[in-house]
Amino acid sequence: MFDLFRSREKSVRILLGVLLLLVAGSMLIYLVPSGSGIGGANSANIVAEVGGEKITAEDVMRGLQQYRQNRIPESQLGLFVPQIVDGLVSERAMAIKAKELGITVTDQEVADFIQARVGNGQPMDVATEQARAASLNMTVPEFERVVRGYILSSRLQALTMQSAMVSTEEAKADFHKTNDQVSLDWIKFEQQDFTSKVDKSPAAIQAWFAKNRDSFMIPERRTFALVIGSSADFIASAQVPEATLRQMYAEGLDSFRTPERVNARHILVMTQGKPKEDAAKLKAKAEDILAKLNKGADFAELAKKESDDTGSGQKGGELGWLVRGQTDPQFEAAAFALKPGQTSGIVTSQFGYHIIQANAYEPARVRPFEEVRAELLAEAQKETGGKALEAAIAEAHAEIARNPGQAEAIAKKHNLRYYLVEKAPNSGSLPELGPQPELSTAIYTATPKGGITGISDIAKAGKMAFAVVTDVIPTQPSEYKDVEKEATDRYTMAAAGKLVGDVAAEAVSLVKAGQSLEAVAKQLNGKVGSSAPFSRTGTAEGLGPASFVQAAFAKKPGDVFGPVMSGTGSYVVRVKESIPANEANFEKQRQSIVQSLEQRQGQSVDALYRDSVVEEMTRRGKVKFNQPVIDRLMASFKS
Repeated sequence: MFDLFRSREKSVRILLGVLLLLVAGSMLIYLVPSGSGIGGANSANIVAEVGGEKITAEDVMRGLQQYRQNRIPESQLGLFVPQIVDGLVSERAMAIKAKELGITVTDQEVADFIQARVGNGQPMDVATEQARAASLNMTVPEFERVVRGYILSSRLQALTMQSAMVSTEEAKADFHKTNDQVSLDWIKFEQQDFTSKVDKSPAAIQAWFAKNRDSFMIPERRTFALVIGSSADFIASAQVPEATLRQMYAEGLDSFRTPERVNARHILVMTQGKPKEDAAKLKAKAEDILAKLNKGADFAELAKKESDDTGSGQKGGELGWLVRGQTDPQFEAAAFALKPGQTSGIVTSQFGYHIIQANAYEPARVRPFEEVRAELLAEAQKETGGKALEAAIAEAHAEIARNPGQAEAIAKKHNLRYYLVEKAPNSGSLPELGPQPELSTAIYTATPKGGITGISDIAKAGKMAFAVVTDVIPTQPSEYKDVEKEATDRYTMAAAGKLVGDVAAEAVSLVKAGQSLEAVAKQLNGKVGSSAPFSRTGTAEGLGPASFVQAAFAKKPGDVFGPVMSGTGSYVVRVKESIPANEANFEKQRQSIVQSLEQRQGQSVDALYRDSVVEEMTRRGKVKFNQPVIDRLMASFKS
C-alpha cells in the first residue's frame, strides 16, 4: 500500500468534525465509524455495524460536536442522534456497494486526494504528513480507509446523480416559483395581549400539568467518582539521575551545536519596486541617515522613523540572531564582518540600501552541558512524569475496579485527584476537564451502575482520567411543586395561544363575510398591517418568512385565508396583489435554473438510492442497527 503516513501511534477513533474540515469542507460530517473505543467497543456502546465494522456511541458523540458548535441546546441534541447514525451507516454502505459494483480506487488516487485536500495541493514531507495524521488522532490505515471509502462513495453518488433530467416546462415552473411575488394585508393577534384573559386558577394549571406531565421529564442522572491524574503533578517530583542527563547530552550532541551567528539591527531605504530614476535620491536619503548616526543619533529611533522595513522598524530595526544563508548575500557579508557595537556604511542589496549595526556575535560552537542542563532536565522530567502518571492511573484503575468503595483513598494514595459527582445529568462537561465527549459517553451511556470506564488519555491537557458509576437515577416525570413556575408560564402561553387561535378563526369568518380588516381588528383587539411584495423565498414584512404564507401564491387578490401562526401571534391574511415574474428574464436565468434543478433532483435520487442500498444490505445482514443503544443515547439528552 502506498502509505503517505508511516506512523506507530496506537489506534484510536477518528475525530469526525476536524477530519472533514481538513479533508474537504463539502464532505458529509459523518464520514466513517471507528475501531476500538474507551475500554474497547462493546455491545453496550455499539449503535450499528456495517460490513462487520462497528459504529459506536463515541462516533455519534463526535458528530454531535457539530451541533454543539452551532449552539444547539444540550437537551435537543438527542433529536439528531438518528440522523448521525443514518449518515454513518449510509456512507459506509455506499462504499461497500461501490466495491461490489466494481468501482475501484487506486493507491495513487488515495495519495493524490490526501495531498490535494489535506496538503492544499502542496507536496508534504514525511514529518509534516505524520504530524497531520497525529493531529487527527488516527493511524495510517484508518486514515487511508477513510479517504478510500469517501472516494468510493462519492463516485457511486456521481453515477446516481447523472440520471437527473430537467425539461423546459420544469425550468419555467421553477422560474415562476422563485420569482413570482405577492403583497398582503393582515390582522395580527398577539398571545401576550390575551394572557390576562386566561383562567390562572391552581386547579386549571394543575389539570393542564397532569395532561402534559410527560413534557416535564427529569433527565437520567448519574452519581460517579471521577479520578483524574495530571502529568504536572508528577513532573515536578520526577527524579532524574545526573548520569541520565549526561547520557542524553552525549546522545543528542548534534542538536546542541549552534552555527556562527550575529545579532543585528538595520535601517532599510527600499529601492525594490521603485523607478530607477529615483535611485540617486534614495541613496542620498540613506547617506543622510548614516550621517545622523555618525553624529550620535539614536539608531532605534531613526529605524522607527525612517526604515522602510516596517516589521523590524517598529522594533528599532531589531532582526534578532541571524545565521549564514538566511539573508541576502551582500547583507550577510556586511553583517558578519561587523564587530559588536559597530555600524556599517551603506550596504546595497536586492531590496535597497541598508545600514547595519551588530549587537552581538557568536562563533560556531557546541553548547556546553552546564548551559543546556536545565533543558535536558525539563525534557527528562516530562518523560519520566508522563510515565509515572500512566503507571499511577493504571494501578489506581485496577485497584478501584477491585474495590470501588475505596476510590477516594486509592486516588489519594496514587497522587490523583478525586471528584464525587452526585445525581448529575449529562451536561457534556466534567469537573476540571471541561467538555470530554468520549469520557462523558462512557459514563452516561456505555457504563452500567457499578461499572468502571476505561482510562481516557486527554493528551492536550496532559491528563488522564476514568470514572466509577455508583448510581443511576432513570428519567422520570417531575413533581408539580418542583416545576410550578415553569408549568404556570407554559400553561399561560398555551391557553393564550388557544384563545388567539379562536379569535383569529372568528376574525377570518368576519372578514370573509365582508367586514373590513380595520373594523375586525378594532372589535377583536388585533393590529392591522401590510407586507410589501415578496417572493416564495423572501420575507413577509411584519409577518415572518414567506414559508408561513405559501398559500398566498395560489390565491387571487382579495382572497382571505388563515389563521396563520407565526412566532407568538396568529394572523388573518388577505392577498392585496399578485405579481407574476417577468417572462423576459427566463432565458437569462434558464441555464442556472436547470443546473440548480438537476442538482436538487440528483440529490433526491441519491438519497433514495442510499436508502435502498442500506435496506438491501440490512436484508443481507451486512447492516445491523442496535436500537436499544440508540434509544439510550437519545434519552441521555432529554430534559
